[in-house]
Amino acid sequence: MKPGAAMRRREFIKAIAGSAATWPIVARAQQTERVRRIGFLFAGTLALRPQAQEFWRALHELGYIEGKNVVIEVREAHGKIEELPKLAYELISTRPDVLVAVTTPGVAAAKNATQSIPIVMAVVADPLGTGFVKNLGRPEANITGPSYSVSPDIVGKRMELFKEMLPERSVIGILWSAKNRSSADLVRVAERAGRLLDTPTLSLSFEGPADLKAGLERALAAHVNAILVMADPATFDHRREIIDFSLANRIPTFHAFPEETSDGALAAYGASLSEQYRRAAKYVVQILQGAAPADLPIDQATHFKFSFNLKTAKALGLTVPPSLLARADEVIE
Repeated sequence: MKPGAAMRRREFIKAIAGSAATWPIVARAQQTERVRRIGFLFAGTLALRPQAQEFWRALHELGYIEGKNVVIEVREAHGKIEELPKLAYELISTRPDVLVAVTTPGVAAAKNATQSIPIVMAVVADPLGTGFVKNLGRPEANITGPSYSVSPDIVGKRMELFKEMLPERSVIGILWSAKNRSSADLVRVAERAGRLLDTPTLSLSFEGPADLKAGLERALAAHVNAILVMADPATFDHRREIIDFSLANRIPTFHAFPEETSDGALAAYGASLSEQYRRAAKYVVQILQGAAPADLPIDQATHFKFSFNLKTAKALGLTVPPSLLARADEVIE
């Protein structure tokens, strides 16, 4: 691990430890003398994902404390998906009791690296469609965990909400990573929804974090009126860049995770990221206590939150229909 990454890692754990006295202990694991090992494969950058702290916090509440009875080895790809296979094998070499893999590219790399070590996935949209498991009720593999369930209905709902914000005929750009294998099908769903809504769409694919700026500039050159941002490690880790672009060019953006509106995105519709990490920690504890991943059903998200940033709407010069605000689960003013 590079010195800078190590420092960020220490700061990340320090932030959690500093508030340990306030954490409620809701359950205690039946622990043995042996210190357990967890591998944590992260497609993005941990320091840019404060929601990931909920994984450590939930482990603590369940009786597993890093540095006491559990060791967690972290590898971060910083959005460079091509680095994930190497990082996955590095984690396997540490002989973890369980491997946590975050996002679809992370799980794909972990799956290719081991068929025996239990894998808990997190922040994954479609474990069945990507072939990670054969059955949601009984995975029949060494992989299990929560899914935030991005079905065609969810993508279509985002397009409908976006259309309602922009009643005039608008061109919606779809910003997505070509390296994320789960994104292509969802982009086609968004394009199909656009046709049903009589709303033209424009694909704005990019190859990696370094290419993200070029994707945004293509949106500007094509005069799109709004951008639908697909879920991906790169789009989330670089959400500040996307939001700044949105405000500077007065192009509204609609995101996948409710937490992104707190950072200044106009709107989002989807499952909570923080809850995804907490749910993943519960799977890890079950496996550490002897459960087999093949016997643990995939826990699909059932609550989706529509979050809206009214301050951003005003900065973009948007007049928001009161009926739309009335349906929002959260309005940031």
